[in-house]
Amino acid sequence: MHLILHGALFGRENLTNFQFDPNFPYQYCRLCGALFQSSLDRKVPYGHTPGNSRIAYLAQEKRHEWAMTHATENHKPEEHDLLRFSGLYMTAEAAKKLAGYGIVPLSQMLVDEATSMALLEAPRKPEDDACS
Repeated sequence: MHLILHGALFGRENLTNFQFDPNFPYQYCRLCGALFQSSLDRKVPYGHTPGNSRIAYLAQEKRHEWAMTHATENHKPEEHDLLRFSGLYMTAEAAKKLAGYGIVPLSQMLVDEATSMALLEAPRKPEDDACS
């Protein structure tokens, strides 16, 4: 089991034209740290789920489609296997990129030196917005 910090994006209001909002659903790649949140995700009313809201269902489908396309077009099956067999939640590269968005693999940084170093080197704010 992995302990992951989500939503610790401080100073978001100071970022110009920044659309990503950790208060709404999003999807990320645990291999490279690519992040996806559609404009539809940011329209889902609080408390709505894919089971009781059409907009939440459509947003979830969009995230799933992005994840499947990203995984097959950007990574080899062997990369997915290596991460799975490593026992880690994400690669150090992904941890470094996602830290700026407030997504931090807390338990992993305690057991993996590469992740600890990546988090120390990570920018304190996102370098770009989430894909949409």
